[in-house]
Amino acid sequence: MILTRLHITVLSAVFGVGLCGQVPPPPVTVSPLARINTQLMEFSPAFFQEDIVYVARRKNGRIDQRSGQIFYELMRAELNESGEVKRAKPFIIGVNSSYHEGPVSFSKDGREVFFTRSNTRQGLSRANERGQVGLKVYRAYKGQYDWQGIEELPFNDDQYSCMHPSLTADGNRLYFASNKPGGYGGLDIYVSDYINGKWTPAINLGPEINTGADEAFPFIHHSGTLFFASNGHPGLGGLDLFSIDLSQPGWGKVYNLQPPFNSPSDDLGLVLNESGNMAFFSSNRVGGSGQDDVYRADIPTGLQGIARKPTTRELLTVYDASESLRLYQADVQLFAVDADSLNEEGVYTYELEEIRNGEYRISAKRKPPLELGDGRLVTDRDGTAELLLSEGQSYLLVVYRNGFEPSELRFDYTSSGVSRPLEISLEPSDCIMLEGRIEAGAGNLGVPDARVQIRATNCDQVVREVRTDMNGNYQLCLPRACQYQIRARAPGYVEQRSQFNTIGTRMGRLRADLQLSGNGNVETTQLPSGATLILDKMDWENLQQGSSERLELLRQFLEDYPFSRIQLNIHVDTRGHVIFNQDRSEELANLTKEYLLANGIPIDRLNIEAHGENQPRNPCNEDQNCTDADHAANNRIEVFILQ
Repeated sequence: MILTRLHITVLSAVFGVGLCGQVPPPPVTVSPLARINTQLMEFSPAFFQEDIVYVARRKNGRIDQRSGQIFYELMRAELNESGEVKRAKPFIIGVNSSYHEGPVSFSKDGREVFFTRSNTRQGLSRANERGQVGLKVYRAYKGQYDWQGIEELPFNDDQYSCMHPSLTADGNRLYFASNKPGGYGGLDIYVSDYINGKWTPAINLGPEINTGADEAFPFIHHSGTLFFASNGHPGLGGLDLFSIDLSQPGWGKVYNLQPPFNSPSDDLGLVLNESGNMAFFSSNRVGGSGQDDVYRADIPTGLQGIARKPTTRELLTVYDASESLRLYQADVQLFAVDADSLNEEGVYTYELEEIRNGEYRISAKRKPPLELGDGRLVTDRDGTAELLLSEGQSYLLVVYRNGFEPSELRFDYTSSGVSRPLEISLEPSDCIMLEGRIEAGAGNLGVPDARVQIRATNCDQVVREVRTDMNGNYQLCLPRACQYQIRARAPGYVEQRSQFNTIGTRMGRLRADLQLSGNGNVETTQLPSGATLILDKMDWENLQQGSSERLELLRQFLEDYPFSRIQLNIHVDTRGHVIFNQDRSEELANLTKEYLLANGIPIDRLNIEAHGENQPRNPCNEDQNCTDADHAANNRIEVFILQ
């Protein structure tokens, strides 16, 4: 029945067009997510980081003894850059219970989750006066290892249901559906505000939205447009998707999304990304895999009616640090990046650092400025450059000029403006930047971890040495007015040499690429048997969510270095009981194995062991405190090259 599903499903609507004389929507391509859809139910997606979390009945799921039906559970679908499913798995054991779970809504930073769950207390279901177990909205926050502090919100009540939460981008307003007495029909949409640390009593959104039938499953877009499902407003049949603009004091009209989103069947659970060009929704329309399925909608020109991110022009000022004067003709590059990511595409690459003989650390390294791509700006005579910024975006600024050390600045741009002053001071330098790439083979592949030595032949004691990154690139700054010899070598290759000089040059940059040839003993890797790779500062909590920036470094390392036998040892810090830490490391070992297997690493050549807290790099006990940096070093994976 529709009413039954309404009580356990998130429905979200996208701004569309009306039924009478409205402009047709832009062309949309709708396709099912075949890798997660089954003969059972999959519905109500919600955005979480780069993926979606949805509600499903699993074939071997727990059975509700009252109804004989399978309980609803939360699942997470990992998506690639095109919005296609890579894999799906249960979402967070700490949130899943022995009752119905979902739908969910996450805070923008992913640290809070609001979710629907059967009304329970101390693990037992609670019925109302009619003997029915209703639904409530709960909140949890992300702890060190799992979701913690699960609590129900104060507007819940044992005598009626509250469900389908949707949190605004600023985290201060929550929309939800409820059948509480005094509404306009079966289910109505309500709102509660977070003020002075408390959630206010729920307010009904009124007759512009709510009808005598059911309105439920709200989704609030960052633009201020509210999406919801209704079988009370005029539609195409069953449940349809609707929207209304709440961004202004005078609300807009309710619009029906129209095909291909709506159909004669039930169409529900649509969420829309910030730019308005991709959506996910649910439907039991003809041609699906079973009951409700999840679909992806690609909207090439963006969805009509959705406000784009507001853009504002801001001025960057560049100074000469030695004289506090503004710098003319400084090169500026601006990149939109993720707020906390090491792996911004096109900005960072990876390198191995030998910390002692036979022991290496893998770390992220930003590419040299000239390899960062297009988008260069130049400061004017006032030392300023105009930046076009979008609200809600994080940025990386890279500034460089001949005769100065390069500098960079990361900042966020919000409705309140930039998170830090847009001012950069460059330190004078009399060096010239040398960049290059060490290559090998017919395909000119980069040679990682090659040693590059530059020695001056006419300047005393000028010797520089650097290692190439994972793509064979290197960069260093050299004194001017010298002649140099450059040498490049790597295991299995013949050493190559070249010469260049900086005498009389006014250029700020030079480039020296070298081509290596094999010496007949080229190995499959440049690391010897017995070497150890340290991957510390592990983001275990992200791994529990199915993603990990640090493991992504390991994945790329294993992809570039196809050893035949490798052992991975999983270590955790000493916080907590020793038995708990052992259990935790075993769980993380399994998650590491799953992550690598799902991302293309053949698991049959890896041996993974969990060591708990037994071998800390920085010993900590009750008599000796550890700093956060010590704990970060203890949370690590050690990779042993066996052969």
